[in-house]
Amino acid sequence: MSEQIVGRTHFAGLFELIQVCAIHRRDVALTITQKGKTARILMQQGELRDAMCPSLRGEDAIYAVFAWVDSFFELAPLAGPVEHTITGSNTDIVMKAAEQTAAVAPPPVGPGDRIAGSLEVLSPTELLQLFEINCRNALLTLRNRRETGSVHLRDGRAIHATVGEREGDRAVLDLLTWGQGDFVVQFSKESAPETVLDSISGLVLEGSRRVDLLDRFADEEQRTWEEVAVQTLRQLEEGQLDMMERVMLAHSYQPPGARMAVADLLELARHSDEVVRREALESIVALPPAVLRALLEDKNTPNAVRYRISPEMLQG
Repeated sequence: MSEQIVGRTHFAGLFELIQVCAIHRRDVALTITQKGKTARILMQQGELRDAMCPSLRGEDAIYAVFAWVDSFFELAPLAGPVEHTITGSNTDIVMKAAEQTAAVAPPPVGPGDRIAGSLEVLSPTELLQLFEINCRNALLTLRNRRETGSVHLRDGRAIHATVGEREGDRAVLDLLTWGQGDFVVQFSKESAPETVLDSISGLVLEGSRRVDLLDRFADEEQRTWEEVAVQTLRQLEEGQLDMMERVMLAHSYQPPGARMAVADLLELARHSDEVVRREALESIVALPPAVLRALLEDKNTPNAVRYRISPEMLQG
């Protein structure tokens, strides 16, 4: 899929799109079309810099676009230089635009409404924040090269999430680490079990810590997997880390010469096939003591793994 996001403005929300891009300091071009008319809003480092629509430029163009109902948008990375025709702050401009168009009623949101595109334009974090702000009932489906995940939203709150056999808060945290892939968000009022306990804000905060931690210790462009493994063990054995940091490091650990990280082995330890489960458990119990100790600290570690870890394995 090309690096863009397309959809209808009344479903994503023009105000919300601008706000999320501002929070994450995005360089983006937002193109809006309605009945043969086209407008563009350009943002640089999250700031509104230029806007144009038929016969208008700058802030006046933004005020006019906010009055377009039932329009379509395309969000893409910003390309080329930007002329700064807008000098006011995002907040002042967007609030004034909303006030001037308060009497303009957008179409109701319903079946058929959706947005879709690349996770390189808006990340899973930004998508969840976008639909939290506009309080939508929606189903977010994400795909990368290996897996498909989903998040059910009710009034903007994540209530159920799955990735493979994982669900709930853990599934959301895994999805928040995806930097590549594509997504579809569609209107949905279907019922779903409530497996997500934390708020989106809480999950995003923890997800950010997780991404930062993994980036810090597993920068593949700078070090080989063997070097990463040695560094991970050193941090687990000597670093002043809290429990969550130890767990995240243990999950990211990939033994030299192995094809899978610990997080993958833990998933296979839950597999329905007995042979697959047994092989995964054998690989897990052969891990270094520092990794095994961290796994025992994790409340989500499967009992089948816990039962196989003996006190002798934790020494060293």
